[in-house]
Amino acid sequence: MSAAQFMFLHRNKEKDAATFDEAIAYYKDMQNSYQVLLFPEGTDKSPWTTTKSSEFAKKNGLKELKNLLYPRVAGFVHLLTKMREANFITYVYDVSIAYPYNIVQSEVDLVLKGTCPREVHFHIKKIPVNEVPRSEVDCGRWLNELWVEKEATLEEYYAEPEPYNRRFHLEKGQGVWKNTNESHRTAIIKRFCFWFWMFVIVVVYYHITFLRPLQIAALYFAVAFFVIKFLYGSLDRCVIARWKSSLIEP
Repeated sequence: MSAAQFMFLHRNKEKDAATFDEAIAYYKDMQNSYQVLLFPEGTDKSPWTTTKSSEFAKKNGLKELKNLLYPRVAGFVHLLTKMREANFITYVYDVSIAYPYNIVQSEVDLVLKGTCPREVHFHIKKIPVNEVPRSEVDCGRWLNELWVEKEATLEEYYAEPEPYNRRFHLEKGQGVWKNTNESHRTAIIKRFCFWFWMFVIVVVYYHITFLRPLQIAALYFAVAFFVIKFLYGSLDRCVIARWKSSLIEP
């Protein structure tokens, strides 16, 4: 993720604001279209975080949420403001995710128990950025109100007792992206890809174990990674630092 220029945050307002500022300036200078995927909640949903979210709701006179956590508005507002200043945003996409059959809560369920969602449903709403308030207070209020709407959408979704009948109510659009009856050809391709990558992993580890050139290459990349980690903190910070230095070079 670091190599893909993900923005890693520290849950510190000043540090995260600087991270957002540098990232947006970098993206704009690259002159490429981009998308920023942001989880405004800033954490996973758990009993403890749900309790904290409920306490926040009571303190601020908001509706308590059952299916969601209230967002951290400061980061979203700052990011949106910088993107507006850079004139590099047109739409905000509100994405709600629901699991009709089973919800995988943690990596423990996924990795150790082998549990994975049988189906995943997405509800995507396209919002023109000019419909989002500009002031910090109004934008934060807008985001909290959006979360209340998302909660109502999920409550309606899970109110259906039969999992196979659970669907998002759509104002427009078909809402179905795939045929649940997977074709035989698609199933074969999936199995081929799985076993192909299993084979590649085994072959790579074998060659790294016994071939000196690959051992040297692996050592080189490991040393390079730790040097970058020591000098810059991470690969994404290295890219930003090199980009900033290129701006001041004659």
